[in-house]
Amino acid sequence: MAFLHLGEKLKALASRSAAQPRPTDSEDAIGASALFNTIEGEIIPRLMLAHRAPLAPTDGQAPPAEVLSEQDHELFLQCVLRDSASSAHSYVEALLQRGVARDDLFLNLLATCARRLGEMWERDLCDFTDVTIGLCRLHEIVRKNAANANHSQPTVAGDGPRILLATACGDQHVFGIVIIADFFRRAGWRVTSEPGATQEELAKILSEREFDVLGLSAACSVFADDIANEIKKLRAASRNKNMKVLAGGRLFAESPALVKKVGADAFADSAKTAAEIGKELLAASAAHC
Repeated sequence: MAFLHLGEKLKALASRSAAQPRPTDSEDAIGASALFNTIEGEIIPRLMLAHRAPLAPTDGQAPPAEVLSEQDHELFLQCVLRDSASSAHSYVEALLQRGVARDDLFLNLLATCARRLGEMWERDLCDFTDVTIGLCRLHEIVRKNAANANHSQPTVAGDGPRILLATACGDQHVFGIVIIADFFRRAGWRVTSEPGATQEELAKILSEREFDVLGLSAACSVFADDIANEIKKLRAASRNKNMKVLAGGRLFAESPALVKKVGADAFADSAKTAAEIGKELLAASAAHC
């Protein structure tokens, strides 16, 4: 879905919700699923993408950025949920002027707010109209602040290693992949990011282009046996028969033994360490050649 159409979708949901009676329990479950898919699959990734920027070189130690407090989170939530779009925009501007780092503001403040809106609706602390209007306000804040941003994929000159990043078994929990892709780019990798792609789509990409590493992120909703089967088929489809597989995500963080079970070569426990672990994999592979 086009980013600029997301706000229209949320406004339409809010309008329909306001005009209809409270849904049944079964309708609630369906609505909750759709809402959380919107938060995980559309709102949060775009918070990352809209404000991605290369790390600026530093010759010395940068001054510490202002840290967001719990009160900041609470006041912003109230602006989004209870006040107006203009007050939410003003609050964001005030935080930026106070010295809050842009990355922290958009990846922490807005992402946390989006999740909390979903949690509040699930706990019946607010209705669906409140949540959709709140998400729409977050969308407007992102759109306004991203108006002058460069949305093109960063390009890396030279012959950096190539990596294909995706979610295991087409999983839609894509936020982790969006963040990891950014760290790989900053570390000099040539990145292709396909979160949510099907196994068939990934196999096609791997058969047409050569990659050094395949990175797969798995949430707890994905089964290890399915991931093992997918990795086996993707290795078979790959043009590079020596391609390494780097696993990540909550599933492996909670059960590290599954890394070996699914046939991956290594596990990255965070976005900050993933690129370095990927390079170590390639170095070890070259040493054995």
